[in-house]
Parts: sequence; structure tokens; C-alpha cells
Amino acid sequence: MKGLLLTGVGLSIFAVVSVTGCTTRPTTLGPDYGLAYTMANDQQTLNPDAGSNLDPVQGLEDPAAAKHTLERYRSSFEKPEDIRKPMANPSMISQGIPR
Repeated sequence: MKGLLLTGVGLSIFAVVSVTGCTTRPTTLGPDYGLAYTMANDQQTLNPDAGSNLDPVQGLEDPAAAKHTLERYRSSFEKPEDIRKPMANPSMISQGIPR
């Protein structure tokens, strides 16, 4: 008798849990959808009026220095293989690493 009662209670709980899984959720979003994202974005902005400032970037006032810096930056992408040189004496640990 006790086993039959426990089985009935268990089936009842299972039925309630199963039915709640089939219910529909509301399809409309609240008026503050995305508020957390917007607040986090606003709080991480250092200077909100930076787009209206048309002064040159600090540190690149000298056109010759700016040109040299950009040339050096662009030339760093021409030969990326120079950075990765093959090992002169590969060890037993690095034998399985592809080049």
C-alpha cells in the first residue's frame, strides 16, 4: 500500500513538471530590453564627446614622425616569417610540433 502511494505521488509530481514544460512564454519583450548592455557601454566610455573633437591625435602632431611611424608599422607585415625562426637544436619535447 505504501509503495502504491509513493508511486502515485511520484507520477503526480512528474505530470506537474511535464505540463509546466509545455507552457508558452510571453513573446513580447519589456520596455527596458537591452538596458544592461546600454548601461555597461555608457559606463565604459571615457569621453562621450570624443567624436566632436577634430584635433590631431596627441603624439602625432609632427607629420614626419607620423609618416615614419606608419611606414614602420606597415613594413612589419611584409615579412612575418622573420619573426618565427626555426629552432637550431630541436629538443625531444618539440619534435611533435609542426612548423
